[in-house]
This record gives sequence, structure tokens and C-alpha cells, in this order.
Amino acid sequence: MKYKFSRFSYFLPTSRETDNGTYVFNTLTRSLVRLPEFISDAELVKLKEDDIATLHFLGVIVDEELDELEAMNIYMDLKKYEQKRLMVTIIPTNACNFRCIYCYQPEKTAVMNEVTVARILKWFEKNLRYYDELNLGWFGGEPLLCSDIMLKLLSRIRELCKRNGVAMVSSITTNGYLLNIDLFQQLLLNGLLYYQITVDGDEPTHNAQRPHKTNGDSYSRIMQNLSNIAKLPQSRRFEVGIRINVSGNMKMENIYSFIDKMAEMFSSDKRFVIIWQWVRDWGGSRISQHNKKNLVETSSACTNYISYAKEKGLHVADLVSIITGTDSCEAYYKNGYVINLDGHVHKCAMCMEDEKNNCIGYIDENGIMRLEVSKELKWLAHDKITEECASCVYLPMCYTNRCHYSTKIKGSLTCLEYKNLVLPQIERMIEKQKFYTVGSCE
Repeated sequence: MKYKFSRFSYFLPTSRETDNGTYVFNTLTRSLVRLPEFISDAELVKLKEDDIATLHFLGVIVDEELDELEAMNIYMDLKKYEQKRLMVTIIPTNACNFRCIYCYQPEKTAVMNEVTVARILKWFEKNLRYYDELNLGWFGGEPLLCSDIMLKLLSRIRELCKRNGVAMVSSITTNGYLLNIDLFQQLLLNGLLYYQITVDGDEPTHNAQRPHKTNGDSYSRIMQNLSNIAKLPQSRRFEVGIRINVSGNMKMENIYSFIDKMAEMFSSDKRFVIIWQWVRDWGGSRISQHNKKNLVETSSACTNYISYAKEKGLHVADLVSIITGTDSCEAYYKNGYVINLDGHVHKCAMCMEDEKNNCIGYIDENGIMRLEVSKELKWLAHDKITEECASCVYLPMCYTNRCHYSTKIKGSLTCLEYKNLVLPQIERMIEKQKFYTVGSCE
């Protein structure tokens, strides 16, 4: 059998004076290996059989005649149609107590009623038995405006998971304003372990970008909530992602001082992770009402802040997962659904206003999910691969990380936004020794 390096294997440039090895990262399998030296396709025969077998298993090398684009589609389909994992995001309300300058959602005030709650619970009762894992998300609006509904659904779904032997992983995207310590502990007890809370820098910056509708100071309440949560014993397991949206109007010195503050509060607590983003035009009419200087064109705006945050001992999330296989939202997966407050089923939580394309069905009074297969299939179709895309080593990462609504529904093919951040993340893996070492050349 003859082998070649995969078209998706990337040889990392390195400046380490004490490291004579060569690192190779495969963007399809997300495997990182260390070779003793640079090796060409023709020199693969120098490696021992065990090393060849390891590289082949990790996808770093492939059979010489393999059609890798077709193989990638098959690999992606195996993930897309995974039968044993269910991904569900529930939206209990589209109302929000904030008026963020970059928010894409129109202002609404509807709330899930008891009839819809009953239908959703009936659907879970009928269907959880078919799965091994449930990824349960909460989104809005601001979902904690309906914490009573959330807790009712969450506690019952958790009970059903236990009864059916299903592992539940639950997460929430919230502005954190209502997340007082009592509510946080109730949510924890019911299995909600992962939280994303946005704090856009220091007090004046955050309050300008993310103002509360009636309270001019949203920052102080959120920071107090985070401080109280951090006081919980380290034995209490959870993860809070503190998201920082970098805008064009932010002052660099203010961001660095905010990082210092975050480090004082959370550098010794691995349960708190910093998530860096940059303000783009996420749609909607609100962003156009504000200064266009708020928009940031590239992820490079975050690079120095990420490095500084790590130097200060903060735990920083990878914007592109490089440890798991495919990493995408529920829109990508066959068993991925967004259940809206009215019981209608969507594929994407970010474009709820597009009922025509996004709404693929509903849950009826008997707890049966009625789907329009023709509409669902649009979301599951293979992406078109241009010649330019086919020649790019980042294609597998782009394939799952780009916006599926833009690609599959709008037909807009965009390049991976996070390219500039991939190499620093791989360097971080090397620092933490999260790689396979493949023997020596004979």
C-alpha cells in the first residue's frame, strides 16, 4: 500500500530553537502529531510500520489513490446523521431586558405558554429512549426572563434522561443580569452546567454596548453575579464562558485593564473561561443605527488580547475547536432542532424571522414532531465545493464552522472567519503536549 500526506495535513512553521521536530495538524480529524523531521511523501517509506499505521489511523496520511473530497463528505455525513445524539435548543421567550447595539433580533415580547410546555415534554417522553446523549441549549431573547418555565422544562427533561439512561449536557446563552446566586444554584441542581455571559469590557464600555432597557448600569449587576458564583466551592462543577465582543470603538488600554480585572477574579478558577469575539454585522436593523466604526473586519483584532489573557493566567476558549471532529451548531445535524416558544421547530436560532426557510415543522398536541422533509433537506444538503475551497487545507474546518443559513439557504459562500486564530491555538496544544509523537526515521 502506498501512502501520501493528506491534502488536509498542515505542516506547522516553528521557531522553537530547542525543538527539532516537525508538527503536522490535520484539519479533518483534528489530529496533531510530532515527526522527528520534515518528511515528504516519497520519504514515508523510511518510517516504521507502526508509525505508518499511527499516521494512517489519525488521518495525517492517506492511501495514495484516495479521493479525499469524497472521503470528507462521507466522514461529515457520519457525523451529520449520528443516530444516538440529540441536539435541541429551546427558546422560552423572544423578549429581552437589554438593548445591545449590535443585536440582530427584532424586539418582541412573547412567552412560551403551558400548552407548548406540555407538548414539548410529551415529545421528549416519546423520543428520548432512542438516544444516548442529549445536548440541551437555552436561548432567547433572554431566557432567564422565563426562569420558571425554564426550570419546569429542565427538571422534567433531566428526570426523563435519568429514566432512559441518556446523558444530558445543558447550556445557556444569557446576558447574566438575572443570574443571581439563588437562581444559579437551582439551575445547577437541575443539570445546567454550561453558561455563556457577555461582558464587553470595563463598565463604561459595556454599558454603552450592552445597555439595560431601564437600568443604565447593567455591568455592576452582572459582575456581582459572577463574583458570587465564583465564591461557590471548587467542588461545584460548572463552566462559565465570559464572552467579550471587541468593537472598533473600544480603547486598547481599556481592554487590557479589563483583562487585568478578569485575571484578578478568575485566573485561579478553571471554571471561568474567556471567549473572544469581534463585532460584525450579524444582521437586523439595529447595527445600522450606530456608528459603523463599531464593526471589526477580522479576527486579528483579538489576537493580542488572547495572548495577553493567557499570559495573565486566564483560561481562554478556542474559537475553533481543534480537539473534536466536527464542531457545529444544531443546524448542521439531522437530529438538531430549535424549538421556538410557540412549539414550531426551526433549524437555526439566529434567523428565527425567516419562517419560510427556517421553520421546518411543529410539535403537535400529542407530542409528535411534524416535519416538512423537503424544507429539512435543504439544511442537510452537501455544501458546494469550489476549486478554491478544494485546494484549501482549512476546508474541513470551514465546512462545519461557517454559517449554514448563509451557505445552504442564502447561497452565500464565505471563507472561515477564524483562520488567523487556528495556528495560535495549535501552538497552544503543543505547549500543553496535546499531540502524538511518531517514532524516528530509520
